Amino acid sequence: MQNYSTLKGNEGFSLIELMVVVAIIGILAAVVFPSYQSVMERGNRSELTVYASMIVMRQEQFFSENLSYTSDLIGEEGLNLGTNVSTTSKGHAEVSVTPANCDPADILNRCTGYVISVIRDFNGSVSDTLLRCSVLTLDNLGVKGVDSTGGTVEECWR
Repeated sequence: MQNYSTLKGNEGFSLIELMVVVAIIGILAAVVFPSYQSVMERGNRSELTVYASMIVMRQEQFFSENLSYTSDLIGEEGLNLGTNVSTTSKGHAEVSVTPANCDPADILNRCTGYVISVIRDFNGSVSDTLLRCSVLTLDNLGVKGVDSTGGTVEECWR
């Protein structure tokens, strides 16, 4: 039979040791989680900017062939994307193109400008920063913009 003094070294963790470990994990989570959210938000915004840049590329290709920009993203007479909705891992982005600088005197009604609006539709809850950058705009001159929900161009297009 073993006595109590020899078993004392095999007791396991004390409650204080366990609480110290839980506190350390809590502190690490409090520091790491906001950084993780920030990285995810920038990744989600980059999906919008990449999609807008792809539309710009297609518009310039269309302009070089037709001497006009188009607002038709779907049809074969336009950019032939098949849809104006891009499905991403975090939701959908809907794109609209508004023609600008159109000449009504021109028989073909050619437009020498456009404004692309990429509107993000999120699945689930998102942070305020991401909501402020949910609508991005880009025109044919490369001027970047955001909607009026409070985000700045620098914040949303970085």
